[in-house]
Amino acid sequence: MTEQQTSQVTEAVRQLAARPYADLTFEVYRKIIAGKSNLEQINLLDQLVKVFGQRPDLIARIRIEQGKHYKSLKQIDRALSSWGEVLTRHLYAGPIVLEALELTDKTLRENGQGRQLLIVYERVFNTIPKPTPSAFAAFTPFCQIGVKYAELLDQSGNRSEAQKVRQQVAVFDQSVQIVMPAR
Repeated sequence: MTEQQTSQVTEAVRQLAARPYADLTFEVYRKIIAGKSNLEQINLLDQLVKVFGQRPDLIARIRIEQGKHYKSLKQIDRALSSWGEVLTRHLYAGPIVLEALELTDKTLRENGQGRQLLIVYERVFNTIPKPTPSAFAAFTPFCQIGVKYAELLDQSGNRSEAQKVRQQVAVFDQSVQIVMPAR
């Protein structure tokens, strides 16, 4: 696709984004630019942030995609920064937060940054919105992140803090075990 064609498609996306087809528009645009280089895709996706300004969930998805492209370019700090934006500014984006945390988790583990991983989980767990207690609370980002955070604390040897996290999660999700794990 030529630069002129890309500009025309981008303009069409801007027009459609204001309508009720924003999600579809985003997915189509992603597929259209897929043949471009990682750097070009990052820049083109950046233009969409302005287009979807009223849709924080789409901005979060854009940042996740950009982070993947940065990681492909071996720009790990920029990838983590993109996903970090989702984990700080878009905590109400539901499952998108889980994807950003999963990508961050995997990348930090690959790079031997376990201490940083604990810090990320702590920050996200302490700031993500808490759900309403229900039979479905286990499926909320708060509970899923809390369970993973507690496991990570256990792995790091901080069993008392892991227990506190489990107690916080158990308020919303009664399926969480509050017993101390075996040593």
